[in-house]
Amino acid sequence: MANPYDSVQARLAALHHIIDSRLAELAPAGPPSEGFNKAIRYSLLAPGKRLRPIITLLTATSLGAAERDALDPACAIEMIHTASLIIDDLPAMDNAEYRRGRPTNHAVFGEDKTILAGFALVNQAFDVIARTETLSAETRLALIKVASDAIGMNGIIAGQELDLRGDEQEPSLDSVQRAHTLKTGALFVAAAEAGARIAGLTGSNLKAIRSFGHYLGLAYQTRDDLIDRFRSRDEAGKDVGADEHKATLVRILGTQDAQSLSLHFMESAIRSLEAYGKATDDLAAMTRMIFGDGMTIAH
Repeated sequence: MANPYDSVQARLAALHHIIDSRLAELAPAGPPSEGFNKAIRYSLLAPGKRLRPIITLLTATSLGAAERDALDPACAIEMIHTASLIIDDLPAMDNAEYRRGRPTNHAVFGEDKTILAGFALVNQAFDVIARTETLSAETRLALIKVASDAIGMNGIIAGQELDLRGDEQEPSLDSVQRAHTLKTGALFVAAAEAGARIAGLTGSNLKAIRSFGHYLGLAYQTRDDLIDRFRSRDEAGKDVGADEHKATLVRILGTQDAQSLSLHFMESAIRSLEAYGKATDDLAAMTRMIFGDGMTIAH
């Protein structure tokens, strides 16, 4: 009997391949220094799920855009995500030693190059969007605003700050979900919204796709917390056990309730897509395939 997800898996594999190929082309290879560029390429081209840029590509093409128009903005989303990871791993942050199946950036290149590499990747992400000449200037400006919102004080930066001081007070369900919404969910929202904007959606037509990204981010982070608790470093591809003293849904609710809530978030994300009819069936199938067993994702 055929696996109902075979076609989705094939589609994801194809998108993964074109994203990796394009990232290799976009990654810097020239000045300012060979060592600095190696630090950028080391993290950007490391094996990863590429889930966020895949969401951008799938959303855009599902809603009628050409794949070529969405590819570079999708790669820009991955650059922002990679930058957030290498900064998150720094000794002043999570002090991680292992990421994507290899030593963290600062462990190999030193903190100085890692900090600069993170800033460089964010800067290059905006440059890549601005240079996507197949898109109108209005769309490119909208994408830059989407990306900057995801990074800033209503996104990753604010979420990271909440995460850093999460062990200073007794966590609540609301405070943890707020941190997750900012630190993780903001970039999922940006990835989905970027795809929709490339397809020409604006205004109220973006509400459902933003809801999809919001719930997907919550599902992802909850599963990531479960992975941190129950998977080995080799299975996760990164340090585990680091969140033991952090404010997480696993810590507040326990394993079973956290996993149930994660599945609830997944179903809420899928229901959000119903606003677009059958056009987003591939997005829904991808969501169910990747998130359906409770603990399948690592950064």
